[in-house]
Amino acid sequence: MKSTNKVTGGVALLIIIVLGLWWFSASQPLDIQPLDLGVKPAGTAAGGTTKTTKANVTVASRASSDVLSVAQDVAGAGEFSSLLSSTGVASEIRSTGQYTILVAKDSAFAKLPKGSITGLSAAEKKRLVEYHVISGRAIDPDAVLAGSVTTLSRDPLNFTVNADGSASAGTAKIVTAYKAKNGVVLIIDSVLFPPKKSGI
Repeated sequence: MKSTNKVTGGVALLIIIVLGLWWFSASQPLDIQPLDLGVKPAGTAAGGTTKTTKANVTVASRASSDVLSVAQDVAGAGEFSSLLSSTGVASEIRSTGQYTILVAKDSAFAKLPKGSITGLSAAEKKRLVEYHVISGRAIDPDAVLAGSVTTLSRDPLNFTVNADGSASAGTAKIVTAYKAKNGVVLIIDSVLFPPKKSGI
């Protein structure tokens, strides 16, 4: 009888340990590893602009400016800049700490069906803009990143490597990058919409 209790107790303890290890590993955030695909600078143009060869991303240095100033000064991105300010997201971005801001140009907004932005509530517009901001890390435009990160809206955003060697954030391709003193601004070719919340 005692040996049966010992075996039963041992099995129960083993199950508890296995379940504890499973819970611990499941609760850990996804470890995103940079995937270097050989995207190396091809040369430096006037003004410190560097073009990469494989991913075809132009990288420019704006080291004297903070990431918010760079994002608000991107030529041809007035609509995103306006949303950044009007939703209050700009006031959440500090001049210290690391950020990645994904900026969609006006041409990307023009591709959206009519009413896609104007039909959103104030809260939905704010969440949309927050989905374009990653706090706590500056994603290196020289290294293609594969994996998922959590945006300021607390939604996951997947970074992928495309078959042609280019990089994408969600459904948008990264076309240009500006390195600021406290982060990176990535210019993307499409507006990103956060995933629909369950029950909606």
